[in-house]
Amino acid sequence: MKTVILFDLDGTLLYTLPSITAALNRTLERYGLSAISLERVRELVGNSSRYLVEHTLDETGGAAWSAEKRTEFLDAYNGDYLSHPIEGTHPYEGIADLLQALKAAGKTLWVYSNKPDAIAKEVVKHFFGDTLDVVRGFREDTPRKPDPTGVFCMMEEAGVKKEDMYYVGDSEVDWKLGKAAGLETIMVSYGFRTREELLRTTDADPVASVEALHQMLL
Repeated sequence: MKTVILFDLDGTLLYTLPSITAALNRTLERYGLSAISLERVRELVGNSSRYLVEHTLDETGGAAWSAEKRTEFLDAYNGDYLSHPIEGTHPYEGIADLLQALKAAGKTLWVYSNKPDAIAKEVVKHFFGDTLDVVRGFREDTPRKPDPTGVFCMMEEAGVKKEDMYYVGDSEVDWKLGKAAGLETIMVSYGFRTREELLRTTDADPVASVEALHQMLL
């Protein structure tokens, strides 16, 4: 029996596209660049803030920027997002009940995200209080997902084996991470990737709803 459920955050527990897009567009406007659509942000999220910013700059007028100016923009975006992390964000319907049911069943609940660590902790605390036992976002001393280093650190700190865990995510990045870490991985298609996209980019048959995820985990 699995005792630990490790969740991705964006697109798995929380719908965060409006807050990400708003922070990104405020920063783009500040730097005199054109706006980006929410749909394009949906296609880019999951790999890291740096990945999102690099592709956004290439598409909105900053393609010729130096590495230093790109890093400045990234820092400005992250600062704006940290100041407005809740704007337009909400849990997917049924997620709060699922987490409570898992806790009542004695499960340990973790989050691992490519969202910067401070922002990941802020939004989880706001929406879920202390329901999640461990929250880890991106840290400069650890490679981003899909590299499994961060997951291995969490497992080592808690004395948990991979056989004890499920990993739940919504993107091809999560699938690659789960496979690299040797975790039994469940993909969901109610988040930032459609069923068709996941069937093209993973070997998974994704779960279509939070209700179906509930049935799998309990």
